[in-house]
Parts: sequence; C-alpha cells; structure tokens
Amino acid sequence: MPVAAARRAWTAAPAALALLVVGVAGSACEQERVGTVAGPPLLASPPPATSRPATLDLVEVRGKSRNETITLRPCEEVLVAGVAAKVTVLGEELAPGDALVALGTGTLEITTSLPSATVAVARVVPTGPCGSAGPLARHVVRATAAPELTWAGGKMHAHLDVEKAVSPFAYLGRLSGSAPVAEHTHPDSWELICAIEASGTFRLSGQDARLTAGRCVAVPPGEKHQWTPDPGTSLDAVQVYVPPGPEQRFRALAASPAPPATSPAPLPATQALPDGGT
Repeated sequence: MPVAAARRAWTAAPAALALLVVGVAGSACEQERVGTVAGPPLLASPPPATSRPATLDLVEVRGKSRNETITLRPCEEVLVAGVAAKVTVLGEELAPGDALVALGTGTLEITTSLPSATVAVARVVPTGPCGSAGPLARHVVRATAAPELTWAGGKMHAHLDVEKAVSPFAYLGRLSGSAPVAEHTHPDSWELICAIEASGTFRLSGQDARLTAGRCVAVPPGEKHQWTPDPGTSLDAVQVYVPPGPEQRFRALAASPAPPATSPAPLPATQALPDGGT
C-alpha cells in the first residue's frame, strides 16, 4: 500500500493501527537526524554495539509477492506496526489496532491478505538484561486495551499501545493531532517517529527540516527538539521511546483540567503549546 493510500486509510480511521512486537538481537544507525531512518536489512547481522539502540523505518509488504521474514536472535527486540491494514504473524490475525508480542528464537513472517500494506519496523537493542532465548512465545494485545488520551484542548491524541509491562525495553504507540510542540528534551530516552501523515517543520538541535508523510525522525537523548505543523494540517504517527518513560506524560496531560471557558484565544499555529507530545 503506498504511503498516500495508507494515509487516507489512517485518516478515515484514527484508531486503525495494527501493532506487533517481537524479541530479536542488536540494531541501529549512526547520526541520522530528520529524514527516513534507513535501518539495516531485517536479516542483516547486528551492527556494532556503539550504534544507537534503535531504528524505525517504513516498510511495504505486498501480499504474497513480498512478505517480510525476520529471524529472531537473542537479546534484540523488533517492533512492527501495521498502518490501517490486517496482518498475520505466528498464526495470529491482527486487526487494525491490535498488538502481538513475541519473544524467543525462531522465524517470524509478516503477511497480509491485501495487495499491499505499509508497516513501521523498529529494531531495538535492550537496555537491560538479555531477553529470552527459548522457543517463541507470543502475547496479543487488542486495540481496545489502549484507550485514547486527549489533551491540548482536544487537539492532541495518543494510544499507549505497547508499554513497559509488555515490552520493558521500548514503548510503541500512536500519536496524532494538530497542536505545535514547544522545544523540550527527553534526558534518558531516544525518540523515534515515523509520520503516516504530516506537513510541517521539525527542529532538532537547532536545525530545521521538513517532516512529511513517509518520513521518520530519530531524536537522541538530551537533544532539544520541537514540532511546528503547517496551518490547517495534522500529524498522525507511530512513536517509539527507548527506553520507555516519556510517554507517561501523556497520561498527566490528559488528566489535567480543561482550561476555563474564559481562557484566551488559541495560540497561532506558529507558536507552540506547552506540550503537544513529541
């Protein structure tokens, strides 16, 4: 499924994200900033341990002609998010919004009954003790397990799909909305985002770059970053934190009381709200 078609499907069904998490061994790229984060081929040998601990990329699966096969190895975690598409893995059919977690050794094949489907693939080096090296074990998390969180006056939304209880080494979820995001940092976590729909400017370490549909961002720990959408546009994205933690502020933002009816008019699109979510 081309990214444009996936974007239309995503927009028609904001909750339509099929998620899949699996365990496997070592990954990463070096100094990418904004742009497509081109990780190593799925079957490549693990890169050096000095590389950053995660990659996130968009991959197209084309029915029977291009399935994705991943050979699991000890200690690495692989997260696959299907965008507005049904996929099958380890005999489980995942509807949009579902998640599957697999740990152990063996082979994992991602297939779709559709002509094509776009998936986001994250490869994560665990930051703690090595994971299971035993036979494959799976755990399915359905879409309804992650209720929608809303903040910024209803302008931002998130589903915390894969959290620490499921994957202790990486968070993966859905982020969407039209609010800008003020400059901030995540002191201890990498952040990776792949945009299903986006049009705007992502500033990282003082440098601006365009973020549009099909593009990804890698933000190292402690690096200042902010997001300014173009007027009248919205962001829909797959988001990863390694290690987990920064996503918990979404709960705090959603729990904050709504501003009073007498509050000032909304800020212009060029001025960031305190926290839109990236």
